[in-house]
Amino acid sequence: MSNKDVIEYYNNTALVNRLFWSDEKTLACHLGFYDRDYITHAQALLRLNSNICDSAKISKNDHVLDAGCGLGGTSIWLAKKVECSVVGIDLHPRRIATARKSAMSTNLSDRVAFTVGSYEHLPFPDNHFNAVLAVETLCHCNNKGKFFAEAARVLRPGGRLVVNDFIQSRSPNTPDEVKILDQWLDG
Repeated sequence: MSNKDVIEYYNNTALVNRLFWSDEKTLACHLGFYDRDYITHAQALLRLNSNICDSAKISKNDHVLDAGCGLGGTSIWLAKKVECSVVGIDLHPRRIATARKSAMSTNLSDRVAFTVGSYEHLPFPDNHFNAVLAVETLCHCNNKGKFFAEAARVLRPGGRLVVNDFIQSRSPNTPDEVKILDQWLDG
């Protein structure tokens, strides 16, 4: 999938994402992290942010990159809850514009910034971030090796990388499962 294809995918799925996967309070557009105690979509989205923050051991003094930040929900949540500095990068100009508006409306523009670009070619200097996050976005990356090389380049020594994404736990067993998986992967 090319960068152009990813942008087109999000253009074509904007309504579905807004209706079923987004939450205005969390500013997120993810599947979320569910368990017995977190059963609503909004709860699962907040739980996902919390788990990512805990996994990356993000603290107030950290400078964080949210690679594939989309609407900026995780970035804004981190800036608000942890009070750290966050930069979000995403291919989609409209999603970045929405993220910037959200940062301004929550008075967090001093702690969170958003830029249009590819996380396969990060426009940041070496050793710039304490943590790099990729939340339900690496599945869209053409060359995951480039992403990991770029993440390693921009991470400071001792920096942390957290990836939360879709993982196929088994191969499809039936022709119907293959068909469903192919439809999902083709968008």
